[in-house]
Amino acid sequence: MRVPDPSALGPCDCLYLAARTRDIASSCGSRINAERGRGLRVLLVGVFDGAEDETALDALLSGLGVDGFFPKQPAAPRRHPAHVSFLSRSSGRRPEDESCLRSLAISFEHLSRRVRAENVYLPLGVGGDVDRRLVHEAALEVFQSGAGRNVFLFEERPQALVTGAVRIRLSQVGARLPPGVAETLPRGTRLKYVLKTQRGGKAGPRGLERVRWAWTSAGIWGGASAWRPEKAFGLRLQPLLQEAVPGAGDWLRAIASSREVERLRRWGAQYGEELGRTDLVQRYWLLLPPREPAGTARLSPEEEAALG
Repeated sequence: MRVPDPSALGPCDCLYLAARTRDIASSCGSRINAERGRGLRVLLVGVFDGAEDETALDALLSGLGVDGFFPKQPAAPRRHPAHVSFLSRSSGRRPEDESCLRSLAISFEHLSRRVRAENVYLPLGVGGDVDRRLVHEAALEVFQSGAGRNVFLFEERPQALVTGAVRIRLSQVGARLPPGVAETLPRGTRLKYVLKTQRGGKAGPRGLERVRWAWTSAGIWGGASAWRPEKAFGLRLQPLLQEAVPGAGDWLRAIASSREVERLRRWGAQYGEELGRTDLVQRYWLLLPPREPAGTARLSPEEEAALG
């Protein structure tokens, strides 16, 4: 069911927050289905979804059996005309984007207080899209794991299904991973990464942009080589795998073409093989609480009172 305005938002168990609801549908369907099967209330928030998407979004919400809230924030091309270009949306930010970041952080704070979700799912920001990165950064200012809340980062598809793309994104945020986890992140080759990022459908580069993006993406791939995941000082993350469920792509057909659904299925199968699985597995990254500096362990109010 669609939630008409912020004042109608109420408590939920699971909150999925993304630039666009289609990111959630293509990336988190199996997880949502599992949570619904346990009787949990789920809310999807597509920050930049507009009025032109309403019929498809209503069909998606009905298929998933969840609630949805769509703030209709101005997406990248509406903030600046240059963002009509794929390259502009994927490289660098403009002053209008920084203003949007501050506005999103404030709105997410209000959202957090209203829904009080125990499980929060945020975009990892794979692929470089400026809207996804803004949601990622603003949400992390508000939502943190701990005090009864779990925060997960989900891998946006199809971008995350490109071999090496998740590794690149984790390197960009300076993720600190448990020992051995980095070995499960396929690196691939520079050429395969460049070629596959060219085939992102409507969301990918077009025409002459493909030539320029080839050079840009080749540099992005090489930039991940300096990342040392067991010694990094960024986000502390723990991977979690979610088994796929039969018919997981059915609800996606409400907002995606048959061609897009088939590409997700085919690339998803290849991705599962890279993770050593034979099914269409989904991976999430649990955000662990930051470690306290040595010698400055934080006490709870109750512990402080006991010490006098």
